[in-house]
Amino acid sequence: MKNDGAGMPVGIRLSKEDADFIRQAVKREKELRTPGPKILIPYRLFHGLSSEPPNHHALSGGIAPADWPLWDLYAPPLGPGCSCALIGISATRARRM
Repeated sequence: MKNDGAGMPVGIRLSKEDADFIRQAVKREKELRTPGPKILIPYRLFHGLSSEPPNHHALSGGIAPADWPLWDLYAPPLGPGCSCALIGISATRARRM
């Protein structure tokens, strides 16, 4: 999905709620990528609800480093109405899971 550089999809009409959700998710991810939080929370856990489409639910429980290049492709929201989330987790929790 193409975006405008600030994380907002280009060429897709979004409800105000979806647009706000995307803006908030982009802001949170930028905050988590700053050096301090990145040291403490170096991994991301993909959390998808069972009510999401099968391709979203299939990613649920996936863990990868915060700087994994494919997060640019797979980071929520994955489309209008998507309520999936990336959860920052510690290295200890990532190992336990």
